[in-house]
Order: sequence, then C-alpha cells, then structure tokens
Amino acid sequence: MQNVLFYLPPDGGLELEVMSALKPFLTAPCRQVYCRLDDLLSRLQQPLGDISLAVFVAATHQELISILMLREFLMDLRLILVLPDWNEGTVALGRTLYPRFMTYADGSRDEIIEVLRKCLGPGGKNL
Repeated sequence: MQNVLFYLPPDGGLELEVMSALKPFLTAPCRQVYCRLDDLLSRLQQPLGDISLAVFVAATHQELISILMLREFLMDLRLILVLPDWNEGTVALGRTLYPRFMTYADGSRDEIIEVLRKCLGPGGKNL
C-alpha cells in the first residue's frame, strides 16, 4: 500500500469527507495529514520514503502562493491539486506545480475521491 500525503484546510470539511470515502483504501499508517504549511514543510524536508502521491488543497489564493514556495520538494510526487477558484491566474499558478489532476474547492468532492481511488487502486500507478 502506498502512502499518501495530504495538505488540507483546518476546517475539516473536505478532510473528513475524503478520508471517510477512502477509508477502505487507506489505513492510518498509510496517510499523513497536515493542516499547517509549517508542519508540511517540515515533513517535506525529510526523506519521502514510500510517499508517491500528494493531495493539496489551497483554500485561498495566498495559500496557493505559499504552496508554490514548496515546489522544489514536490518534484517526485504525483500531485492532486485543489484550487480555491478557476480564475485564469489561479489556474496558471497551479499548473506551475505540474499536478497530475487539478480541480477547484467548490467542485465535486466525488471527482477528487474518484481520482484518488484510481491512483490507489491495483498497482496505484494510474495517474
């Protein structure tokens, strides 16, 4: 089972929904959830080990800018990125992280869950 790194806003809405839907796919040791960028940066400065997939939710434009500063640590990860909006400038910034999948915060949670299921399915190399 591959490990997944999550950066989710602290409100818990998306975190709870995504985690409960993926419970059959993820055991607690296989996921690492961070709600603060400082904590995420500390983790990314350590060896990634068997983490190959990351899900990052940028709740605000400023949070996306902060995530962009972590770009050098994300090069070896398959990234699923959730943007705060579909503004042309926001999408352009998001693309500089080279995500494998990109959606927006007000979009369908089912879409994110389906992409994660495909990534974590047999072999987990679908994206």
